Amino acid sequence: MKISPERLRQKLESLKIPIPAEERFALMLFRLEDRFAELDFYSLSLMEYAVVNMAEELFEDEFRLWSCKDLHGYLVFLVMFSEAHRDRQEHHTAENRLQSMASQLQLSVDRFLKGSVSVLISRWGSFPVDIKRLYEEILLSMRKQVGNQSGLLIYASDELEQLPVHALQRLYEPPMLVHLLESGDWERTHDKLTGIWGELSQKWADSQEHLMEAFFSIYASFSSFAHKNGRQLTDMIGPHLSDVTGLAQSRSLETLHQWMFQSLELLLQCMENETRNDRENTVRRIKQFVQKHLVEDVSLQAIADYMYMHPVHVSRIFKLETGDNLSDFVLRLKMEQAAALLADPSLKNYEVALQLGYQNPNYFIKVFKKYYSLTPQEFRQKLETVEEH
Repeated sequence: MKISPERLRQKLESLKIPIPAEERFALMLFRLEDRFAELDFYSLSLMEYAVVNMAEELFEDEFRLWSCKDLHGYLVFLVMFSEAHRDRQEHHTAENRLQSMASQLQLSVDRFLKGSVSVLISRWGSFPVDIKRLYEEILLSMRKQVGNQSGLLIYASDELEQLPVHALQRLYEPPMLVHLLESGDWERTHDKLTGIWGELSQKWADSQEHLMEAFFSIYASFSSFAHKNGRQLTDMIGPHLSDVTGLAQSRSLETLHQWMFQSLELLLQCMENETRNDRENTVRRIKQFVQKHLVEDVSLQAIADYMYMHPVHVSRIFKLETGDNLSDFVLRLKMEQAAALLADPSLKNYEVALQLGYQNPNYFIKVFKKYYSLTPQEFRQKLETVEEH
């Protein structure tokens, strides 16, 4: 996700991270290994916290550190010169000092935490434009130079700069497609697919492998979304679009584009239909409850308790689906019932009020008159007049 320099500055200020633009920095990636890999989440979190504290204490005289944990489970440190060393520190000296301190940190982790770590240090770059590139370089170093080994300390070489990048970027950068689908953010999901297709069309239009990579990843995201909603993908987008026989969807950029956006549109339609059906069922149950308990407690809270929903949510769904306020619906049913009871001359007005749940007959008269513009007695007289004629 791209961010404007001004927006970045505001974000850094709000987080109290004083990093000026174009400040020189390096990245350090820590992989906790051996016994650390066997720890539960809570114990591992404590160990990571300890490593961060040890690093900050060791580096504080010469460097400033900001740490985070990436999606691979690695600890990543952004390293900059301290104020005292920023202007007089030579580049090669900084490299040597950074490696020396990283080595000391490895020894400290081994001694005090009884475990090993591998450390990868990136080349130096300019903040923030080089963060993505340098981070990808040290991940590449982790795969190519560390692998399954442990306890290594590696400084990324300039040779990595010459390596061609063949991986799709937009497909795997956050937010991930499957997460956008799960959140129901259809606009950003569409933008995500547009970005993926844009990268494919610019760089990999003639690469069958990249088209297939994108197709399988998107297909997996669509399938996962369908399954988490208790459906088969075939039921949501149809057998033609879900059939991978012959991989027709990935044969060309045009067919992939058509498949992606047709499938997305059908997923959206399916979810909108399900949402509409859910609302209809919810409103139907609300109406049934009101009709069954009309002379009892049909307050908003009582209805919400019955539906296991928040009262505000109950009101909104009813209004959205019917166009009426729930309170107006309850009142209409009561007044219709009142009119039917008043047609029985054997019932007194206060008896009608009690049968409708109004303990105060005067309040019933007030409500009835506001609804019909007649008092109950006037309403009865009007009925008698109609019957006589």
